[in-house]
Amino acid sequence: AARRAQELAWTFPPYDEPAAERLRDDTPQAWLDAWEAAIGDRLDRAPVRVAGWRGHPASVGWLDALRHAAPGAVVSLRLPSGVARASGWPMRIHALQAGDRAIIDATLAMWPASRLARRGDARGNGFDCDVLVHSGSAASLLEALRAVPAARAMLLVLAVPAADADQDHDELAAMLQATHASGFIVVATGSGFDLADGINRFAEELSHARRLDVAACLGFAQASRLVVGLSDGLARFTILEVAQQVLERTRRIEAAAALPPAMRGDIDAALARVPMPPARVEPSAPPGPVSGGIALEPVGGQGGLESLGAGEDAAAAEPPAAAAPDELPDYARPAPGFEYESAGASELVVAAEALHRAEASVSADRYLQQQSFVERDGRRDPATGGFVDGHGALVRVQIGPPDRAWDSSAEAFPVHALPDEDAGWDLQVWLSEPVHLPVPIEGDIHLGRFGPSSICEFRFTPRSAGSFDGRISVLHRGRVIQTAALAARIRAADDAVDAAATPKLGRVARVRQDLADLGRRRRFDLAFVLNHAGTMQPVAHALGERRAWLINLRQVEQTVQRLNAALSAPARTIADYAGGLESAKGRELLLRLARLGDTLHLYIVEALGQALGERASATLGMEYIQVVSTHSDAVVVPFEFVYEYGTPDPDATLCPEWRTALRAGRCPATCAPGAKTVCPMGFWGLRKVIERHAVAPQLAAQGEVGVQSEPVAGRDTLKLAGSAVYACSKRVKDEQLEPMRQRMLAAQLAAEQAIDWDDWAKRVGERGPALLIALAHSDGAEETATLEVGGKPIWVTGITKGHIRSANSGDGPLVALLGCDMAGTGDAFANPVAVFSLRGAAAVVGTIATVYAEHSANTAARLVQGLTFADRTQTRRLGETLRELKRNALLDGELMPLCLVAFGDADWLLSN
Repeated sequence: AARRAQELAWTFPPYDEPAAERLRDDTPQAWLDAWEAAIGDRLDRAPVRVAGWRGHPASVGWLDALRHAAPGAVVSLRLPSGVARASGWPMRIHALQAGDRAIIDATLAMWPASRLARRGDARGNGFDCDVLVHSGSAASLLEALRAVPAARAMLLVLAVPAADADQDHDELAAMLQATHASGFIVVATGSGFDLADGINRFAEELSHARRLDVAACLGFAQASRLVVGLSDGLARFTILEVAQQVLERTRRIEAAAALPPAMRGDIDAALARVPMPPARVEPSAPPGPVSGGIALEPVGGQGGLESLGAGEDAAAAEPPAAAAPDELPDYARPAPGFEYESAGASELVVAAEALHRAEASVSADRYLQQQSFVERDGRRDPATGGFVDGHGALVRVQIGPPDRAWDSSAEAFPVHALPDEDAGWDLQVWLSEPVHLPVPIEGDIHLGRFGPSSICEFRFTPRSAGSFDGRISVLHRGRVIQTAALAARIRAADDAVDAAATPKLGRVARVRQDLADLGRRRRFDLAFVLNHAGTMQPVAHALGERRAWLINLRQVEQTVQRLNAALSAPARTIADYAGGLESAKGRELLLRLARLGDTLHLYIVEALGQALGERASATLGMEYIQVVSTHSDAVVVPFEFVYEYGTPDPDATLCPEWRTALRAGRCPATCAPGAKTVCPMGFWGLRKVIERHAVAPQLAAQGEVGVQSEPVAGRDTLKLAGSAVYACSKRVKDEQLEPMRQRMLAAQLAAEQAIDWDDWAKRVGERGPALLIALAHSDGAEETATLEVGGKPIWVTGITKGHIRSANSGDGPLVALLGCDMAGTGDAFANPVAVFSLRGAAAVVGTIATVYAEHSANTAARLVQGLTFADRTQTRRLGETLRELKRNALLDGELMPLCLVAFGDADWLLSN
């Protein structure tokens, strides 16, 4: 009989025209005849994995024929490797629709699912589960997922009518990508099939330590039609892997902390009853050759053999021997110790949940760490005295507890309590350096709940003697979590060793304080880390999911200054721009902004194309971008004005579809942007969500780093209700404030005006307002920079926590700083937005370029209107809200809101 975990492999023929004719002529019976000729008449001796599927209309009929050819036959489509890790235990089940949630309730009321499964987690902006159940097509699930920015599942179960069992290939692929899933099960409803019972049977089959592809086919065997598609890792998954993980996590927690005896006793008692594998389970190679098409053909031929084994030559193996008729297929037998649902699988649930409780009771700081080496003459020596010109360099990175063998960062990595069902994080690590690494190097680590993470290694060869000014950045789901400088010297081979040149981690920018909820957050597409290299040249590190590049910002400094001047023009002669984009001045401004924005695109985006040999914009389809400033005088690039549609001609006209595009949030399919037209939707600020964070080292020296307030599960909403405090420069006339006051009144905000900064701090301490608005005038530069309201200035760095939040307030308020250049494109050192952000504001909306205080009241009125909603039950995210506010302002003929930018987490939900 076939051994456990063995597979039979078959590959669909390629879909060229001759193959298409062949598929139309062939019948399922002809396909079965080819199988029988290859392996005999017993098709149920091993799971069958079918590769090369591209959604051919005949495929479901063929799979059905093979599945029903022998009792208990297991047939699944082989999918590319998924990004989600294998299941935890107990199995977490989730649904988006009310009817499907009722199905889950029915499932969890059944034995054995009542002991083996739990309702999936749905918090914050999304969900995280093992199995997502949806009654409907892949297209309808994709539509439902539009409202869920952070969706993560291991396996998707679609229940559809029998006639719809053959789902569109591209829609299934998009569904998997949207949920980061590694597989799907499409089951046909009707004919008395009970979906809740099918899910329960699936959990039961898993509880016997069977492979997941086996559990899927046996559990849903009563469906009239069934299509199972799984990655190799998910198809071969069994709960024996969970048992191994629990054992490893138990060893890690033992090394990290002493547990209370009662808690340790619970874990020991449960683990004693769980059959443990002697070593990590590895899949076996498939037992023998099976061809695609109708005739057996060699590897590489049309429809040839595709081995699913781990390095073995499948063509040389023998077909499996037939089992006695009364024998169960080997893969359908429970593993020893898992014969009953109440045996090993249930005890594994008890052990896993006891372990979760134990892990939640223990905390230990861990740090970003590195070890550096020089590799030469077959040796690996510690890089004491720095790297060596012309010889290999190795940098190893991990996150772990203090260890004398590792160079640790000064700031702890922001690891807080994980949700109970999470075993750890998969993190992306980038090493970049502007001189010796023309393209940044990427690595991945897994950080468990305790102990050190896995290790990633970066190898490169230094180009010349001199300084090494590297940066190590750690990202999760496209967002920067922590970034640190890696400083060293590179010496010539015959130079004397200088211990001061040894690679060391330097200043750390911790962007986040809490990782606990990030797995449920939407994935960002690109991150920019702005800082200075050792040569004091401004540098941007652009970091994507699997691509990164470096940008010398010295090239864009003058463009940024010209943008600042162009945006300030409407503030000086505001009446000339009263017609918005349709006025002569408005069109002239848009053309100038587009030309400058295309220059930014050249140096920021097209640098990626040059590095990777790509001509097209790699960012056109990217929607979520994070910007992190780690240096006080880094160039503050107004990414909102990067323009993607190319430089318009001097006589270019406003695109006739610009209003339609702004209302829809995308250009109509009939549009063809080019040099003859200019369109506001070409600017990043109107098409993308841009999340900004600023780090000021003069404040970091006082222990203030990263964001001070951020959304986490159960505490992710900024309620702009109750009280608000505002103040204005003496340049603002009282009657100019009336539109803003009316907007606050409409939002039912009890707004109070402060006469100066002392009165402001007093009202903040007494009221703990949710919204703060300062229409301030800024003056001075660097350490002499001031903000004036009520005729009284205050040093920018003199803004204290008492000016921002009361002693007993929870999350900080939303702060609006309107006037002059609050975001620091002109003078980043004196960036008031950074000061408010780092000293307690949840988020800060500021202005780039000059918005004179006397004109900022109209912008404030527009801001209050955009941030509050007529429907008081409505919530919207800050990033999308600010983007929509700008679109609506342009539609209403207002230009100054284009200067608004937000600092803080873009995922804050706003509610009033």
